[in-house]
Amino acid sequence: MIGLFFYLINQMMHILTFLFLLFCACTVSASNYFVEFGSSKNVRAVSTKLGGTQLGPIGVSKYGHASFGPMTSSLPAHAIVRWETENGESREQVIDFSSKPPLNFNSLKFYLDEDGRLIVSFVVRIGGWRSMEIPLDESTEAAKLRELNESLYIAAGRGEISSVRRAVEAGADVNYLADSIYPSPVRYAANGLHKEVVKYLLSKGARVGKRDMVAPMLSELINDVGRGE
Repeated sequence: MIGLFFYLINQMMHILTFLFLLFCACTVSASNYFVEFGSSKNVRAVSTKLGGTQLGPIGVSKYGHASFGPMTSSLPAHAIVRWETENGESREQVIDFSSKPPLNFNSLKFYLDEDGRLIVSFVVRIGGWRSMEIPLDESTEAAKLRELNESLYIAAGRGEISSVRRAVEAGADVNYLADSIYPSPVRYAANGLHKEVVKYLLSKGARVGKRDMVAPMLSELINDVGRGE
């Protein structure tokens, strides 16, 4: 009886140790991130002050991209971004990070659009092969739609037709990611040979581009229930 008691105690200690290590791993992964800067304009240089850490100034490439990092500190309460425009004008903007960031984001991205507006987003790696940008100022409605679209995407890849139907009926976009470098839900389902899901998504208006036609299942079904681009 005593032996059983010590055995259970030992097993409990192993479980607690595992949970502690798992917590530490999640904490570390959440605090390790890169800092990126992209621009649609000709920006000469950019610098970012994150809390007490000064990054840059660093020159922006002709392709409109600069990259810092990796960072190993937690996200500060605010950042100060400074950049120099093509005509030599210096600009500065303070970014508030008081809202809760997404867990385990991979990069913190600053992007200067054609109107000179600085857009801040968190880049999250999904499944080790796909990236998603979550805007700092994302609204509650946009967040719900993003989560709904992601649920459709995951269900399509797994071939879960009932979950796919529920997501579409709730308003998920059947052409989610269709215009990106990543496979759309219908292509993701076709990659997994989930014929019922493919037929359903095509019947709901899922677009199929030329690059998707390499999937045999799509090329077989497109003439019956789908429409190509």
